[in-house]
Amino acid sequence: SLDAAIEQARPDVTYYLAGVSKRGDREDVGAAAGVTVIGSALAVASLARHAEGSRLLFVSSGYVYGSSSAPQDEAAVPAPRTAMATRKKA
Repeated sequence: SLDAAIEQARPDVTYYLAGVSKRGDREDVGAAAGVTVIGSALAVASLARHAEGSRLLFVSSGYVYGSSSAPQDEAAVPAPRTAMATRKKA
């Protein structure tokens, strides 16, 4: 269904925010890999087929920086504490 939606829309820009948000599922390595690794690969492949030249903004997660209460930026050292965060930092 993702491929069909991308084929129909043929987006110029895609904001990719997919991830696992349910607390228990964030610890499930299979669910995290399915959404953030396999799902991302399928989305990118579909965009390459149906929307050549489309821009993709892949949005990660603050979870890749652990549980710091201080603001973090992209220069911070990743310290993922969940399976989902580990997959998002890749």
